[in-house]
Amino acid sequence: MSSRRSIVAGVLAVLGAVAAVAWVGVWRILPVSDPVTLTVENYDDDAHDVTVRVVDDGTEAFAETIRVPAAESGDGPARSVRVSRDEILERVGRYRVVAELADGTTDEYVLEPLDAPIWGTRMPDLVVVVEGELGRLRVVGTGGRP
Repeated sequence: MSSRRSIVAGVLAVLGAVAAVAWVGVWRILPVSDPVTLTVENYDDDAHDVTVRVVDDGTEAFAETIRVPAAESGDGPARSVRVSRDEILERVGRYRVVAELADGTTDEYVLEPLDAPIWGTRMPDLVVVVEGELGRLRVVGTGGRP
């Protein structure tokens, strides 16, 4: 009987610890375990300069203007050209991502940690799409909510 109570107490302690970690938001101080990759895709037949800024509480965590060449066209639909940057973020957190074209067209996306099992929190990768199916300019996260 005593061993049963010990097992139940241990399970309740583990569940309480998991709930406390989720409630407190410990993920905000953890380093990113999987590097966050930024990919800019261009479906347009013109080259574009895309400025991407990742902001954390008013502080820029990443900023770069990326030149994406024109998409290849031919028989059938145009294929996209992709330019990627690896490891753009160092910490798990909630970020505001702003992409802007030279003509002033902008789009924003809130990048948040993915809902993950107990053993890890992941950040989604970022994709900026120019002249794609979603419109002139769109920022999306992969593996998370659109």
